[in-house]
Amino acid sequence: MDRQRNIEFSDQELQLMRDDQIFPQKLLITKKIYDLLSELSHELKNHTITQTYPFPKGTDMTAGKISKGENYKQQPYAILDLPRKFSRQMILAYRTMFWWGHCFAFTLHVAGIPMKNTMQKFLAHYDHLRDKNLYFAINSNQFEHHFGEDNYRLLDNLDHHTIRNHIETNQYVKVAKQLPLDQWNKLQEESVAHYELFMNVIREA
Repeated sequence: MDRQRNIEFSDQELQLMRDDQIFPQKLLITKKIYDLLSELSHELKNHTITQTYPFPKGTDMTAGKISKGENYKQQPYAILDLPRKFSRQMILAYRTMFWWGHCFAFTLHVAGIPMKNTMQKFLAHYDHLRDKNLYFAINSNQFEHHFGEDNYRLLDNLDHHTIRNHIETNQYVKVAKQLPLDQWNKLQEESVAHYELFMNVIREA
């Protein structure tokens, strides 16, 4: 009992505890997000780039994968990876992410020594991505997704030496775009547009 006396709930916490609509609303929102990502997967798999780009053997270009979780930085999320190739040796994926309380994000992820030529193409042509409010990952850990300054920096604020040094040191490229949650009705349009933009930068010459 003595230990229980040290526990207190704020007015805000009590209000949340009494609100029986939080979880039904969360389930409804999650279903709608899944529906949006499912529709997007059809657009991406039928896109001309998906049909013509020389993806590595074993790349999933049709099914895609929609996954979700409850605790990325203490917030729920949902992800569509399409196209996607994840192995111990390499990664080539285009990700559309919903992050509760934060944003939507569109990310090109390329990693691994077998993808060295693709990363060199990015290094040669990334100037096409400037002046578009895009972010470049600078973290040594390529599996972080937040937009804090220890993970992503505005591409426009990075010089060529910094970008090249990151790629050579960490053997991966991640470039991303944020979309505010209140612009959810632009999700498919913006995701497809950035898929085109990113893939054209690493397309075979």
